[in-house]
Amino acid sequence: MSVFTRLGLYQRFVSVDGESGVRLEDLVLGATAEQSVPLTPLGWNRTLGLSHWFRIYLPTSFASQQQNLYLATEWSTRARVRLVGALFAGIRGTLHYRFHEYAEQSGPEGGTLPRLVAELRPFAEYTPLDSEKWGTITVGADLVGDETIDYPSRDPADIAASELPPGTLAGPRGSIGGAGSSDSFVTPHYGYDLYAAYTPPIPYLSFVISLEQSGNVVRYGEPRLYFIHRDQTELVLQAVATF
Repeated sequence: MSVFTRLGLYQRFVSVDGESGVRLEDLVLGATAEQSVPLTPLGWNRTLGLSHWFRIYLPTSFASQQQNLYLATEWSTRARVRLVGALFAGIRGTLHYRFHEYAEQSGPEGGTLPRLVAELRPFAEYTPLDSEKWGTITVGADLVGDETIDYPSRDPADIAASELPPGTLAGPRGSIGGAGSSDSFVTPHYGYDLYAAYTPPIPYLSFVISLEQSGNVVRYGEPRLYFIHRDQTELVLQAVATF
C-alpha cells in the first residue's frame, strides 16, 4: 500500500474579462493498494489483478468553492485479467460521496447538488508495442454507467420565517409559500472513452490522447443516447510527468 497527495493546476483558454483562466483543482489525499488473486482453483491459468484506491477531496477548486463543498470521499476498485497475449479486460467500480453545506446550487436556476455517485466501468486494453528501446503503446476502450443521487431539496412551506434572509416576504403562517419537494432525484449517466497511451523510454513520463463522451441518459423526458454530442464529447491530450 502507498499513500499520496495531489494538487492540480490548469489553464482555461476561455475566461471572463479580468481573469487569467488559471485555476486549481481539488486537493486530493489518498491511498492505493494492489493484490493478485490466482484463478487456478477455477480451472483458468490466469491471475486476477486487483487495485484499490481511497481518496479524500478538499475544496480548493473554483467549482467546489462555488458549490460550498466541505469534502468528498471516494472508494474505487479495479479488477483486471489477461485474456490472451497482450489483451486485457476488466471492470472498475467506484463509490463517491460529497458533503455540501447546502443541498441546492445558488441562483434561480440552481438545481440540487449530487450526494452519492455509484459507477461501473467495464474496459478492454491491448498493448501492440512494449519495447525497451521504443517505449510502450497501449490502446483501450471503456463504457461508463453511473447513477447519481442528489441531495433532497426542502419544501419551501417547511422553511420558517426565522430562517429566511432579511427582507424575504413570508406567508401568513410565518413560512415561505410554494409547492416544493423533499425527494432525492436519481439521474442515470452513460459514456465511453477511446484512448491511446504512449510511455516513452524516459522514466516517469507518459502521454495520453482520448475521445471522451459523458451525459445524461434521460433528456426531455425520454432516453436519448449519443455517440457524439457537441456539448458533451471532448478530445483530450494529456502529458503526465511523475517525480
